[in-house]
Amino acid sequence: MGEPDWILDSGDTNHITNTLDDLHLTAPSHGSDKITIGDDTGVPIAHTGKIILPMKRSTLNLHTILHVPNITCKLLSISHLF
Repeated sequence: MGEPDWILDSGDTNHITNTLDDLHLTAPSHGSDKITIGDDTGVPIAHTGKIILPMKRSTLNLHTILHVPNITCKLLSISHLF
């Protein structure tokens, strides 16, 4: 079984991927930038970038995607889609 597709999440404030290969035009994250997950643990952000997701009839261009290798899934922030 392969890795699941992106999951829509109403609680996220950013789009997040655990796979660097998903990103286009990446830049390393500098400093101690982290995201906070459900148990209040801080998880480091490794890179930021852009992504182009193919859709049925077009593509979805998303900016400021966070690459966080230590999470287990890919999350799309519903609030940042609209």
